[in-house]
Amino acid sequence: MIVGTDLGCYRTDDGGASWYTFNEGLPNVVVSDFAYFAPTRLLRAGTYGRGMWETNLDGGLAGNPTILVEPESLTFDAPDAQLDAQFVRPLSSQDRARINLSSIIPDPIQVFQTQLAGDVTIISEGFEGAFPGTWVREGDPTWGIDDFKKRTGNQSIWCARDGALGEDPAINPYPNNVLSAFTIGPIDLSDATAASMSFFYDMNIEFNADFFYIFVARNVSFDPFGTYGGTGNTQGFIEFALDFSNVDTLGNLLGQPNVYLTFAFTSDFSVGGPGVWIDDLVIMKTTGTSTLPAPTGVTASTDLTDRVRVTWNKVTGATQYRVYRNTGSDNPATATPLADWQSVPDFQQTISYEDLTAQAGTIYYYYVKARNDTVESSLSAGAAGSIPGITVPSQNITVSNAGNGALRVTGITKQNNSAWLSVTPPSNYPVTIAPNTAAIFQVNVNPNGVARGIFSDRLLIANNVAGQSPYPTGVFVTMNNGTFLSPKVADYILGKGPLPPGADANTDGSVNVGDVINLINNNN
Repeated sequence: MIVGTDLGCYRTDDGGASWYTFNEGLPNVVVSDFAYFAPTRLLRAGTYGRGMWETNLDGGLAGNPTILVEPESLTFDAPDAQLDAQFVRPLSSQDRARINLSSIIPDPIQVFQTQLAGDVTIISEGFEGAFPGTWVREGDPTWGIDDFKKRTGNQSIWCARDGALGEDPAINPYPNNVLSAFTIGPIDLSDATAASMSFFYDMNIEFNADFFYIFVARNVSFDPFGTYGGTGNTQGFIEFALDFSNVDTLGNLLGQPNVYLTFAFTSDFSVGGPGVWIDDLVIMKTTGTSTLPAPTGVTASTDLTDRVRVTWNKVTGATQYRVYRNTGSDNPATATPLADWQSVPDFQQTISYEDLTAQAGTIYYYYVKARNDTVESSLSAGAAGSIPGITVPSQNITVSNAGNGALRVTGITKQNNSAWLSVTPPSNYPVTIAPNTAAIFQVNVNPNGVARGIFSDRLLIANNVAGQSPYPTGVFVTMNNGTFLSPKVADYILGKGPLPPGADANTDGSVNVGDVINLINNNN
C-alpha cells in the first residue's frame, strides 16, 4: 500500500504495521493524487505545484529487486575466558530406580584419629590397600582398585574394575549400561562445628550421556538427598570439595549423627570411554570452639586481564589459608573453595592467591579462611573482584541487490533469540538498497557471562523480494566460547549430524567434546 501525504509518499509491506518513506527521486512536495497502470506496474503521482512524477513498482514486469546475502554462515572464536564448561542434568526417574540408595547399608565408619578438640580425620583414603573394606558396593561391573591412573601413590579406584563384568582400563573402556556405586556411612557429625570432604577425580566419559554422581543424605534411607553430578573430560585429576554445612537440598548437616555418601557412575547403551578414577579421599570434621580469627584486609583485583589476584593480611597463629569464591553476590554461605589449603612462611605479612579460573565480565566475591594444627577460623569478609569483559571482533554480512528495483530489508531477527548475538544495520529499518548496490550489516557476539561451549543461532532477514522473505537460508552464526572444537565435533554437539563411525574427534588437534566438566550442584 502506498499513500500520498503533505510530506511525500509512504509505503507499507505488512498491512500497515510499519511504514517507510517511498520518495526516491521525488522532490519534497505535497502528493495529491495517484494513477496506476497495471500492465507495467507504473505508478504516477500528481503533486502540488511540481507536476507529475512516475516510478516502476517492485515485483512486476519492471523494477524487480533481488537479494543475495554473503556469507551464509559466520563463526566467532571467543577467547578462552570461560574456563569451566559445565553440564548438569536433573536426576531422572530411571536413575532413581536404578540406584536403590536405601538398600545400601554399610558398617559404621570408625574415626581413624581422635582429639579432644580441633580437626578430626574421619577418613583418609589413598586406595593403597584393600578395597572396599567396610564400604558397600553395588553393580556389576563396579568400583575397584586399579593402578592404571593415580594421583598419588600406586593405586586409585576405577568405576568398572571389579565384578564378573569388570574390565581393565589399560585395555578396554568401561562397558555400556553400567551402574556402579559404593556407599560410605554412617558418618557422625553430631559434635562437628565444621566438616568437609575432598577428593580428586579424573573423568573422561561420554558427554551428556554418561554421568558421575555423588549423593549425600542424613539418614540411611536417603530420603531426602542432595545430588552433585558431572560429565565430560576433566583432562586429568581435579579436586572436588564439599562443605557439610552447605549441602545441596539438605543445607547444614553439622550436628547430624548419620550422614551417608554414595558415589555412582552410569553409562548408557552406546559409546564407552576411559571412565572415572577417584583418589585421595579425605573427610574431616572440627570439634570444639575455634579461637583463630578470620583473615582481615581481604582485597581482590579488578584490572588484570587474565586472573583475579586476592590478597589478605597474615593471621597470627595461622599456618595455612584457603580461598573461597561466590559468583554474583556477597554471600559466604554459598561460597565454594578454589584450592586446597596452602602453607605460608611465617615471615610473610601480606598473602596472595591467583584465581586463574575467573571468567571475564563476571563479578566474584572472595573469602579467606585460616587454620593451624588444631583450629580453623570462620570466613573473612568478602571482597569483590573481576576480570574486565572481553571483546570479540565483529563480522559483516553483505546484502546485495542485482535487480532493477529497490530492495528493502525491513528487519533481521534471531531464530533462537540468543542474548549473546546482535546485528547493527547500516541505518534504521527499513534499509533501502538501490539496484546494483549492497549494504553492510554488522554482526556482534558477546561471550561475557556465557558458559564455555558452542552456541548457535540463525539470522532471519525480512525483505520485499517475492518468495525470499525471510531470506531462505538465513545466516547461521556459531560462537565457540573458549572451546575451539573441530567443525565435525561442533556439528555433532549442535545436532547437525553424528560423527562418522570410527571418526577421531581430534584429527585437527582440537579438544574433545565436553572439554572440562566439573562436578557442580545439581539444582543450580
